[in-house]
Amino acid sequence: MRLQKSVLWFLQGLAISVLLGLSTLLVLISWTIHHHHIRIMGVQTGSMSPSLKVGDAVVVQPVSAKSLALGDIVSYRPVGQTTLISHRIIAINTGPQRIIVKGDHNPTADTAISDSQVVGRTFAVLPHLGTANRIVRSPTGLVICVYLPLTYCLTREIRRLQAYRLKPYRVTGYTNRLKIYKPMV
Repeated sequence: MRLQKSVLWFLQGLAISVLLGLSTLLVLISWTIHHHHIRIMGVQTGSMSPSLKVGDAVVVQPVSAKSLALGDIVSYRPVGQTTLISHRIIAINTGPQRIIVKGDHNPTADTAISDSQVVGRTFAVLPHLGTANRIVRSPTGLVICVYLPLTYCLTREIRRLQAYRLKPYRVTGYTNRLKIYKPMV
């Protein structure tokens, strides 16, 4: 019995330590992303396959246009659009529209872009994270990831409170159940 309690205490302490470690790690990652203005974006099309597959996520860090080189994958905002596109640099020219980009899977290059359109350079690819993000943000994902666990927790807490209310409670020397007072033995 005593050994079981010590094992239980150890496991609880281990679980709390792991949760605190993961929470600290998430806070540090969030701070780093915010502090360095890093963006994590899901890949929506196959224009960059096989380098970037649909459902991957790209980690984009802002850089100066002067530090870009041939072969870099950059994310840019086309003129008049709100979406971002991530394609590879195939040429850098002089002039206002100096950067030529092309999707690895596309047969032709995109229209040239200016330095001001470049949002940042891709420095990491996170496989399948874009798909997971899209699923969680969908209505079905919201129900599965938020509403069902919330309903479960609330139901469990309500049942626990109801069971607590039905238990006899002790009033100095008396037990009170159904408003019948009896001396305690």
